[in-house]
Amino acid sequence: MTDGRFTCAYGDLPGRLDDICRYLDTLGAGADAVPALECINSTAGVLTLLALLRRGSHFLLNPGSGNVEPTDSNLKPVARFCTHRIVVLRAPPEAPPDWLETPGNFLSVSRHADYLGPPEACDPGIGNLYIRTSGSLGTTKIVVHGQTRLFHNADSCLDRLGLEAEDRVTLPVPIFHMYGLGAGFLPALLAGASIHVEEHGNILRYLDNERRFQPNVAFLNPLLCGMLLRWGRFGSSYRRVVTSTQAMREEMFRDFDDNFGNLISLYGSTEMGAITASLSQQSQDKRAAGLGPPLRGVTLRLEDDNKDGAELLCLHPYGYRGYLDEAGHWLHRCAEGEWYRSGDWARQRNDGILVILGRANSSVNRGGYLVFLGDIENELEKLPEISQAAVIASDEEDHRGRRLTAFCIPKQGVTTTADALRAACFRHLPKHSIPDHIHLLSSLPLLPSGKLDRKTLLLHSKELI
Repeated sequence: MTDGRFTCAYGDLPGRLDDICRYLDTLGAGADAVPALECINSTAGVLTLLALLRRGSHFLLNPGSGNVEPTDSNLKPVARFCTHRIVVLRAPPEAPPDWLETPGNFLSVSRHADYLGPPEACDPGIGNLYIRTSGSLGTTKIVVHGQTRLFHNADSCLDRLGLEAEDRVTLPVPIFHMYGLGAGFLPALLAGASIHVEEHGNILRYLDNERRFQPNVAFLNPLLCGMLLRWGRFGSSYRRVVTSTQAMREEMFRDFDDNFGNLISLYGSTEMGAITASLSQQSQDKRAAGLGPPLRGVTLRLEDDNKDGAELLCLHPYGYRGYLDEAGHWLHRCAEGEWYRSGDWARQRNDGILVILGRANSSVNRGGYLVFLGDIENELEKLPEISQAAVIASDEEDHRGRRLTAFCIPKQGVTTTADALRAACFRHLPKHSIPDHIHLLSSLPLLPSGKLDRKTLLLHSKELI
C-alpha cells in the first residue's frame, strides 16, 4: 500500500496496526472508545482506518482535515456520540522515510468536549462504522453499517470486479466515502492487490502518479474520466476502470471505453454500499446503457409500472442497519426484509436493463410535463460549446412551474455567452424544458465525495436571480 511517498507491505501490516492501537490505548481511545476518525487518502490514513476496523471499534468516518485545530475541520462535524477526535495528519515535506513508524507523528488525538454518551446502535459484539450521507440534496444523516456486513459487501464487489493479487489498483477517490472504501479499497485489500491512494485527484497529480505506480485497475469519478479524455491520455493500459456512471453521458462512456479499455459501471449508495456493477464481458452497448446485474443476493424492483419511470427499490443482504442523529439516537432502524428506497427514478428497457433517469426529487412538473433535470443536463452537454452542465430547480414558480437555472462550463478555448446558449436551447429542447436562467462558470462545486454540490448551486442561483 502506498500514497506515492510512504509504503507499507502486507507483511508489515500486523505490526503497524498493533502500534497504532497501542498508541490510541495510551491516550484513552481504546477499544471501548467511539472516536471520529478524520481520514485522508494517505498511507497513514489507510493504516489508521485498518487499525480501527481490525479491532472491531465503533467509529465515525469523517473527511480528513489534516489539521490539528478543530476550527479547521469544518467539512463534517464530530457527532456528539463520539468520545474522541482522531485526525490523520499530512506528512511535512521534511518527514524522514521512517516517519510512519511512530503513530504520534501522524495522529492527533483529543477528547471530544461535547460528548453526550454512546450511540444507541453501539451493541456489544457488533463493530459499527458510522458514515454520513453526502447531503447533496438535503440534510445529511448518519448511516450505521455493521462491519461484518461491510466486508461481505466488499467480497461481493471483489467477486463481480474480478480483482486479483497481481493487480495494481489506484484510488484517487476518497476512502472516507462508501464508493472509495466499500467498492474500491476493501475489495482490493481482500484480493491482496497493490493499492495506491491519492488525495485530491486533480489531473496533473493523477498523471504523475499513474506514471510512477503504473496501475492496471482504476476507480475514477466521472469528472476525472472527463479530464483524462480532454488531455488525450490514451497510452495507458488498464485491465479495468470502475466508475459511478449514472452521472456520465453515454457518449462519454463510449469514448472513454474505446480509448482506455474495459469501463465498468458501478451503482450504489452510502446506505447499501455497492448494488450493481457491469459484467466485464458485457457489450459496450449494454455497459453504457444502464445498470449492470445486481450483486450477489441483491434484488431490485421498480415501485410501480409507470412508463415514465418509478423509484428504484433495493433489498440488500449487506445493507445499512439504520440512521442515527448527531446525539446517537436512532432515527430509523431497519427491519428484516425492509426494502430500501434509493431516491433514484428509473425505468426498465425491453431487454431488462434498468436505466437511471435521475433523482426522484430532481424532477419537476413544468406545464403538465414531468421534466428530469438530468435530461436537460445531458442535452446541454451535447451542445458543442459546453463541457459540463448542472440544472437546479428553485422554489420560485411561474405559470409553467418551478423555475430552472442552468450552470454551464464552456469547453476549453470556446467563447460563448449565456444568451447564445439559451437561444440554442430553443433549438434543441422542448419548450417546457428550457432553463429560465443560464450562468457560465469555470467549474462546478463538488462535495468531498466528488459528487455535485447541488445545495451550493441552489444558494448561488438565489443570489443571481
